[in-house]
Amino acid sequence: MNLFNEAAKHYRNLRYIAADDDATERLELLEIIRLCQMEIQKNKGNGDAHVLLANAFSIASLSAGPLYHDSPAHAYLLTRACAVICHWALGAVWTRNKEIGARVLAQNREALAQWRGLAPSQAAAEMMRLHDMFYAEAVDPKSLPRIQEIFKVPERGTAL
Repeated sequence: MNLFNEAAKHYRNLRYIAADDDATERLELLEIIRLCQMEIQKNKGNGDAHVLLANAFSIASLSAGPLYHDSPAHAYLLTRACAVICHWALGAVWTRNKEIGARVLAQNREALAQWRGLAPSQAAAEMMRLHDMFYAEAVDPKSLPRIQEIFKVPERGTAL
């Protein structure tokens, strides 16, 4: 199975996780991030992997714990989501389902605007700035240990 399809399988698994099972959700999100990063390194033009990676970062930012808007984890994860989906929006990648990408873009632009208290036009400019600052790191599999640390994801087989 290719890396993107494997990541999509983990994404579909999210709907079957109990609402109070944060550890399993975080492990699934981390696996989606890992697989999408690896796919993007292999095929930089895979827009579907960019959309799924941005969506995983975005979901992770909402799962970063109580009062997540004030947490460093939320900031880290949302800024990476914005950087990746902004890259997708620049059109340098091929995407099978552009509607999903447009929805993820709109959701992240709105989340950024609410978090930073920005007007929609300011959020678009801020996303471009975040793209320039964080895109390379967000798609680099070498960033996974940092993401795991920020998101407080345990090694597989250990408890939170």
